[in-house]
Amino acid sequence: MNLRTVALICHEGITSVEAYWFDRDGGRKSGNYTFACPVEIATNLCPGDVAVVEYTNGYSLCRIDAVHDEPQFDPDAAIEYKLIVQKVDRTRVDEIESELVVAMEQLQNHRTRSIRQQILGQFGISSPQELFRGLPHNTTEETKE
Repeated sequence: MNLRTVALICHEGITSVEAYWFDRDGGRKSGNYTFACPVEIATNLCPGDVAVVEYTNGYSLCRIDAVHDEPQFDPDAAIEYKLIVQKVDRTRVDEIESELVVAMEQLQNHRTRSIRQQILGQFGISSPQELFRGLPHNTTEETKE
């Protein structure tokens, strides 16, 4: 019987999670492994979340597949269950990425308007309406009745 595992089972502040290693593209790189996890961290974990796990020579990232209400450790297994250290919280990073997308769209729109004005200016035309005035399908002029 593995005494460390028995201690993990008896510790009220520890539960277990199932997680797997993933590749750079987010695809599954391994089968599921069981990790020990402090309950206060586990309550904020959901399947699909990324977590930091204590590993042999430092830390590694894994993707959560399941969070257990009660620890599911095998006391007879000859393994040392590694600990989840924390959840990777991308909330602010995702917000920033969204803000950057909006900013890039605004910059592209501004650049398009600026280029349009430069081109029209080269021909001495002040606006697109002036260029298309009088054409039968002109949508820039109001219809006169």
